[in-house]
Amino acid sequence: MLYTNNMEINEPAPDETSLATEPQSTPVPPTPPTHMQPVQVNKSPLPWMILVVVLVTIAGYFAFQNYQLQQQLATQQTSLTPPPSAQLADSSPPSTVSPTTDWKIYTSNIHNISFKYPTSWSLVEQEGQREGGQVFNTKLELSRNKAVITMYFNMDGIGGQGQTYKGEEFVLDGINLYQYTKNNSYNNTQTIGISNSLSNTLGVFMIDDVTYGIMLNYPDSYTTEQRSSVKEEFDQILSTFEFTD
Repeated sequence: MLYTNNMEINEPAPDETSLATEPQSTPVPPTPPTHMQPVQVNKSPLPWMILVVVLVTIAGYFAFQNYQLQQQLATQQTSLTPPPSAQLADSSPPSTVSPTTDWKIYTSNIHNISFKYPTSWSLVEQEGQREGGQVFNTKLELSRNKAVITMYFNMDGIGGQGQTYKGEEFVLDGINLYQYTKNNSYNNTQTIGISNSLSNTLGVFMIDDVTYGIMLNYPDSYTTEQRSSVKEEFDQILSTFEFTD
């Protein structure tokens, strides 16, 4: 049967029991993409331990090198620095033995003269003339081979013409004199003597109005070595000369 116009079609209401008992669906969260997965951090202590070992090794190497350097410097310093005893020895003046230590000694109480001479030289004394309590023209000769040193004490009665010689200043027992040289063509010898002057001199010197003569003679034929040897000993003898009055 058909109903038209105002006829309402009543649909049956839903059963409340069926609504209450109908299961509710639980929403499921979406699964994150694979590329967004969090990265797991490796917290293992091994790399840090390796780094510490490396640093300690480097520090130990440099410490060892520094120790070796300090040892080398200490060794060099020790080798360069003499021991205290050596330093004291170096600071003290060297001990030298005088070449005249073992020489003979000549002393004249008459003329108040003293000097030393080598044992290799022979000495002959010729006493002078005594007049009025004085002794004049005492002569000494020191000889070694053909070299002769002649000394006159308290000379009197000498004369002649003064000459000019080559030479240099010389000190005899604190007295300023000159040492001269000359050639003797008449007998082919060389003379080295002591004088008050190098010009217009007789080759002698005066001290307190007393005249003295001291001279060395040796042959022209002497070699340079022989001349040097006798000249050295002549100067050493004069270095011991003393006027004792």
